[in-house]
Amino acid sequence: MSLSERLYQHELERVRDIVQDPEWYHQLTREQKLRTIGATALHGLVSTEGTIRERLKNGLYDVFEQLLAEEAIKLGAIGQYEWDSERQPVDMIVIHHTSRQPGLSADRLNAMHLIRLYVPHYQNPPESDRPHVAGQPIYSGHFREGKQKFWGYHWLVRDAGQVERLLSDDQTGWQSGDWNVNCRSVAICIDDDLVSKKPNGDIMDGIGELINRHYSHLDISPTTLLGHTEVNMKTSCPGGEFLGGWKFELLDRIGA
Repeated sequence: MSLSERLYQHELERVRDIVQDPEWYHQLTREQKLRTIGATALHGLVSTEGTIRERLKNGLYDVFEQLLAEEAIKLGAIGQYEWDSERQPVDMIVIHHTSRQPGLSADRLNAMHLIRLYVPHYQNPPESDRPHVAGQPIYSGHFREGKQKFWGYHWLVRDAGQVERLLSDDQTGWQSGDWNVNCRSVAICIDDDLVSKKPNGDIMDGIGELINRHYSHLDISPTTLLGHTEVNMKTSCPGGEFLGGWKFELLDRIGA
C-alpha cells in the first residue's frame, strides 16, 4: 500500500470514528473538512471536472457517500421531531440546477445535501429550531428502503428529459433557503450546469410533462413557478438565463 493510500485509509477510519458520536456534526469543522479533502486528494480520488473548489469538495463527498452507503454514520431515529409536520398544501414549484456536469448520482446528491443542508442547520440552528436540534443526531425523517435520505429536491430531471422521484410531495425538501417556501413547494432540479446556458429541449419537455402530469391542479404562473434565485437572492440558481428567458419558455410549455 502506497503512502497516499495509507493516509487516505487513516483519514477514512478517523472520520468513521468521528461519525459514531451522535453530535458528530460539531466535529466536522473547517479544519476537519480540509484534512479529509487533502487525504482524499492525495489518494487520487478527486475528479478532474469542475472548478478547483468543486473538485476538492468532491473529496469530502466521496467519504460521506461511502459512509452513508455503509450506514456507518450515527443518525437520528423515528421519534425525533418530524419536520414534515409543518408541511403545508403545495402551491409553488421551485426550479434548481445541480451546477455540475450531467450524471450526478442520487447517492452523491444525498451525501452533498447532508453536508450542505443538514450539517450547517444542526451546527448553528435558528432559535426556533434549537429545541428540536440541540444535542440531537441529524434526522431528516425521510427514508427509502430503510435508509435515511437527505435530498432537498422532490424531482431530478436528467439530460434526456427522464425524471427521477426523490422526495414524495408530502415531504419537505430543505431546498430554497426560506422555510415557509420549503413547506409549501415542490423542488425540481435539473441535472446540469446551467450557469451560462439554458436547458436542452429534452429537459424542457421533461419538466413540462412532469408538471402537467403531477401538478396540473396548481395555479401555475410567474409568481408560483420560481427559480431558486427568486426565493434566495444569494444564489444565481438555476442559472443566469432563467429570469427573463427560459422561465417563460417553460411556462408556455405547461400552458400557464
